[in-house]
Amino acid sequence: MKKIISVRAIKKSDSDDVLNWRNDPLTIKNSLNQNKISKVEHNNWICRALKENGNYYFIAELNNEKIGIISYELNRNKNFFISINLKPRHRHKGFGKQLLLLTQKTEQIKRRKNLIYARIKKNNYSSIKAFNNANFYLSRECKNYLLFCCKINYAH
Repeated sequence: MKKIISVRAIKKSDSDDVLNWRNDPLTIKNSLNQNKISKVEHNNWICRALKENGNYYFIAELNNEKIGIISYELNRNKNFFISINLKPRHRHKGFGKQLLLLTQKTEQIKRRKNLIYARIKKNNYSSIKAFNNANFYLSRECKNYLLFCCKINYAH
């Protein structure tokens, strides 16, 4: 069976899956915010995520199975900060790079002339590899993380 990866906008029905992925122990370990997220906090976040505000949240699917979320959030300079979180059983299979490249080709992201930034913990080698392989470059080394960058027009 051919593996078909697609992305779509997040829906309210994705809420429980996204919360479970976010509270997975490895996700928490690799996150800058290492607190477990409560259901109330998460519900508040997803309500904001579903409103049109310049941020984009994509659910990735593999043969119609949800495998992760990719978030593009605008900062005050109108550049995106991106994060990606894969369902635990789909990690370490190369999907990170594929999803980073795929979402950058969506109409919502492609039409912008922005930069994309990612904050990655220094010991999160899988994410560092995925971002490097998706045309991001190391922009700056900070105290708790590495800052990667990519120009949208050159991401494809």
